[in-house]
Amino acid sequence: MLGSAILPVMRLRKAGAANKDERSSVYIQVNPLLAEAIRNLDFHDLNYETLMSLKPVSRYIYKRLQHAFVFGENNGSPTLTLAASAVRDACGLNYSRSRKLFEVLATCFEDLKRMKLIESVTEEGVFQGEGKRRSKIDAMYCILPSADFAAQALQAQMNVVRNIEAFEVISGGKRPSQGWIQSAEDPKQVRAGLRTKRTNTAGQTSLPLLELVVADQSTT
Repeated sequence: MLGSAILPVMRLRKAGAANKDERSSVYIQVNPLLAEAIRNLDFHDLNYETLMSLKPVSRYIYKRLQHAFVFGENNGSPTLTLAASAVRDACGLNYSRSRKLFEVLATCFEDLKRMKLIESVTEEGVFQGEGKRRSKIDAMYCILPSADFAAQALQAQMNVVRNIEAFEVISGGKRPSQGWIQSAEDPKQVRAGLRTKRTNTAGQTSLPLLELVVADQSTT
C-alpha cells in the first residue's frame, strides 16, 4: 500500500431517511493498516487537541518529534534532527527563495515553544559557493522536546505496555495477533489492577528518558 486516507469510506444516513423512526447513523471504513494496528494494539496515544490546534507545518514537526521520541530514531537521544529541505518537501512548500522557508520554520519553532512542546532548537546552516556567492541553501535543526512533551510521549509508550498486559490476562495469555476467547477475568478489574501494579513504591521514576530530557535542559 503506497498511500491511503485514514477513512477511505464514510457514509452518512440522516434521521428518517428510510423510515421516520430511524435515527441518524454513520458508517465508516478505516484504512487497513489502521485496522490492523487497532486489532493488534499496536498504536500510541497522541494529543489530538494539540495536534489540530497547530498550523500545518508546525503539525508536521510535532508528529515527527512524536515519532522520533516514541520509536527512538536518534540512538536513544531525546532530540530530533530535521533538515529544512525535508520539511519543505514533506509539506509541499514551494518558495522562490530559501530565506522564506527559514523564516517560516523559525515562526513554527516559536509557536511550538510557546505551546511548551519543545524546549530549544539549535540550527546549523548548509552553505554553497564561496565569497560573495556563498549562500545558505539548507539548514539542519536539532530539536529538544520539553519535559511536558516527553512525559506525554513516554506515557503513550507505557499505555501500549499496559494494554498488551491487560489483553494477555483477559485472553488467557494470548497476544493480540493470535486472537482470543475471553477468560473468566473481569476486564475492568484487570486494567485497574495493572495500573496499581505499575505504581513505583520505591520512589524511582519509571520514565528514564524524561530524566535525560530534564538533564539536557539544565545544561542548555
